[in-house]
Amino acid sequence: MEKEMLDEFQNLKCQIDGLESMMKLLLANALIDEFEIAKTILVNQSVLDLLKHEGLELGQQGDLNGIKFFYVNISANDKIPVKDIIRLHDELLAVSEKMIPVFMYEKINGMQKKRLLQEKISFCVKGKETYIIGAERIGT
Repeated sequence: MEKEMLDEFQNLKCQIDGLESMMKLLLANALIDEFEIAKTILVNQSVLDLLKHEGLELGQQGDLNGIKFFYVNISANDKIPVKDIIRLHDELLAVSEKMIPVFMYEKINGMQKKRLLQEKISFCVKGKETYIIGAERIGT
């Protein structure tokens, strides 16, 4: 009797695991459908000049549900304090013609993440998570 119940529970666990995997695939597919990179969007020269002056590189540009954005690549070797990211964010918003700068980190610690969220700064941790915040700040 116990063996039958154990087999039944294992069966249920396998079915639940299969459903969970399917749900993850459906979610990933839905996100991919929404996240179409628009190759025609180009930032203006002021953004490029500002990034060059700061020693940073422009990453991909795109449009997500009508919100235009561009990535600012920050490598693991770049030790840029959050206060400088906040300043740069505000400067980029001023010259970026209704596009949101999203700071692309390779790695980020918990304190940096918390501060960026508090300051409503859009950021991404490569391969893990993305927060695009502040569309209302640019008039969309």
